Amino acid sequence: MKIILTCLDVCCSLGLCAAKPVNKMFTWSTELKYPFMPRQKMTFINGVVKNPGRSASPDADAKYSRKVKVNNLIFTLPGELCETMSACYKADLNGDKVPDYIFVNIKIWNGRFAGHADVGVFVSNPQKKYTFNTFETRHLEAEVINGKVMLVKYAYSDDNENLIRQVYTFNKDGRIQLYSKS
Repeated sequence: MKIILTCLDVCCSLGLCAAKPVNKMFTWSTELKYPFMPRQKMTFINGVVKNPGRSASPDADAKYSRKVKVNNLIFTLPGELCETMSACYKADLNGDKVPDYIFVNIKIWNGRFAGHADVGVFVSNPQKKYTFNTFETRHLEAEVINGKVMLVKYAYSDDNENLIRQVYTFNKDGRIQLYSKS
């Protein structure tokens, strides 16, 4: 009986794969690899280990902090980053030749919504400060369109089945703007 059920499971799985187009596999937003947007080393300031002595991954013995140091700059985020589930990238998002910083923090790492993340973006502005932008995403990518680095956000639509692809650009004041969606 067990063999029959196993065969039935395999056949049903193959039938489902044949019936639906296979979506591309997303990489985790903390594992992006673009030559125009290199990953940066973060130092957690006053980081606290919240799960000492536990063996549960991915955050066992990981530090959490709202303040991080990147390239001798200190950034304060509205929520805590987990050192094993976050990343920082550098790119010139608004074309002013000043580096901007993208912080990604994965907040769900299991189940259907695995990879769901908070993204915080610090974009330089004419006042020589950084404008902070934030959004949630199911998956994050980046593209260069017309010579400008843009962030690509994927999120489920209201039906919780279809993904919406939104491309964002940043203006000279550091504010986020929707470039296109599909």
